[in-house]
Amino acid sequence: MQPQQSQCDFNPAWKQAWFSRAKQFYWIFSLFIVFGVSCEGEKSWGDSPRDQSKDTIQTVRFVALGDQGTGTEDQYAVARAMEKFCAVQPCDFAILLGDNVYPRGVTSVSDPLWQKVFVEPYKNLDLVFYPILGNHDYSSGSDFSRGLIQVAYSAENSKWELPSTFYKLTKGDITFLAVDSQPLYYGIKNSIEDQATFFGDLLASDTSSWKIVLSHHPFWSNGDHGNAGNYGGIEGKGLAIRQFFLENLCGKVDLFMAGHDHNLQLLPGPDECPGTFIVSGGGGRKLYDLPGNNPNYFQAKAFGFTAVTATIKNLTVEFFNAEGTLMHGQSFEKVMP
Repeated sequence: MQPQQSQCDFNPAWKQAWFSRAKQFYWIFSLFIVFGVSCEGEKSWGDSPRDQSKDTIQTVRFVALGDQGTGTEDQYAVARAMEKFCAVQPCDFAILLGDNVYPRGVTSVSDPLWQKVFVEPYKNLDLVFYPILGNHDYSSGSDFSRGLIQVAYSAENSKWELPSTFYKLTKGDITFLAVDSQPLYYGIKNSIEDQATFFGDLLASDTSSWKIVLSHHPFWSNGDHGNAGNYGGIEGKGLAIRQFFLENLCGKVDLFMAGHDHNLQLLPGPDECPGTFIVSGGGGRKLYDLPGNNPNYFQAKAFGFTAVTATIKNLTVEFFNAEGTLMHGQSFEKVMP
């Protein structure tokens, strides 16, 4: 992607109207294109995927945030900021970048924490939320049964759509590759192999203009966790995640979105993993500093969310704080082959 300073036009692309006149009568016709969505998941840790028909949206707008599942006033403030944005610039859906339920995930689909950290904070947002799983969603980080509970919750709440612990999501001309990064962090062989096969087959056949990776753990970050393979400044920590990205994703996608570091960042990727990197972990948990020195387009220790608007040729990224104020906006042009 090539960065631009100008931003995309936010005029809605989902509605057209035209008028014709014949024999002194006016006939008014309206055509509405009904949005759809495609979700495909690979069986992982015992769950079953879902399939839906691919949509035909020409412009896609979504909001994204991670590390939000606290039930605190900070989470509610970010939710209100998203309400404010989506009221002006209609949003198609939302992405949750993991750590959906602090501190240790949920114990059932009827756990009261669902009301506290999801239902109530986002009750005024008429959107479907597509989550991925973070380390806190797996209890201590290794209770993988708790991730399956979040998958099962999809049948309980129509606003929550998690078809599998890792999956494909297609919206318009965007393909999202939703990675389950926690088992990668632990180097669990069968998950690494399953995800490598699933995403490898997907990338070999996908023809979408934009390919976006969703992963709770970042590959590239200036936050306290930092870069994969050197998390927390510890050499070798997160090495399995680094290797998975290098072997399966780097050089094959346009944009990487992550949480885990509780701040907002927009970074150019390194030579070994070209692309653009977003960290959007300001959803509600205590904020982290930004000690890293990777080159960046923007970074802030702030609560907030990211808004992304994509057409076939352009993608605009905007960062808003918890007051709903635009902190940074930048557009990228798709380099067509």
